[in-house]
Parts: sequence; structure tokens; C-alpha cells
Amino acid sequence: MPLFEFGCKSCGYEFEELTSKSVDTFPCKKCGKDSEKKMSRFAAVVVGSPNELYDVKIGRAANKRWEMHHERQDARRSGKKLEVLDVPKIGKKFAPAMALGNKEQREKRVEYSSALQSHRKKRQTRGQKQFSDSGSF
Repeated sequence: MPLFEFGCKSCGYEFEELTSKSVDTFPCKKCGKDSEKKMSRFAAVVVGSPNELYDVKIGRAANKRWEMHHERQDARRSGKKLEVLDVPKIGKKFAPAMALGNKEQREKRVEYSSALQSHRKKRQTRGQKQFSDSGSF
């Protein structure tokens, strides 16, 4: 089924719908009244010059822009190596974030996470949701 554009006669709302070619009217998604099929931008063919179509011209321009984009990316990346991160592993699996850093940093992370957990429990007991109601920390 092709994608067609429809425009509502009464409220002016425009929308797209997958319908068969034989359908000329479709109920509006906003007001429910009949809307009529419009000439689709995708289906329209406009001749630019005697031999070329607009979409061919646009395609060439887009390809040039993509080539320029890739050239700039290659220039930025030239001479750079991928950074290898030394992520700790426990057995064959990567360690969780709580295991990263020195002892002091790990202890601080555990302290913050336990404070956050207790805060969430207090909000639950008061009947407050996590992000909707205001409350003291």
C-alpha cells in the first residue's frame, strides 16, 4: 500500500496514511470529517530542464554534501588512534561502575547510592512518586 497525504476540508489538518490508490477521501484524525487526497511530494515529478528531473539534481547535491562530510571526518580522524580503555573485568565479564576507581572513590559511590536508595524509600512510604511530586531530600 502506498503512502498518501490527506488534507482535511473543515479543520485544515494534514496527515499521511497508508491506503490503496482507489481511496480518495479518508476520515480526519483530528475532527473525524472527510479529508481529501493531496498530490504527494514523493509522487510528484517536476521537470527542471529538458533532460533532468529535480530529484536527480537534488540527489547529486546531496551526494556532494555527503562526500564533503566524509572528507572532513577523515581529516579530523587522521593521525588519531582509537583509545583503549582499561576497564576492569571480573572473570570474563566487565566489572560494574561501582568497582572502578580507588578505594576512597568506591566508598563514596557506595555512600551516595545508599543515600539515594533511602531517599527513594522515604518518598515511597509518603506516597510520592519519584519525579512528579516535590519533596525534601
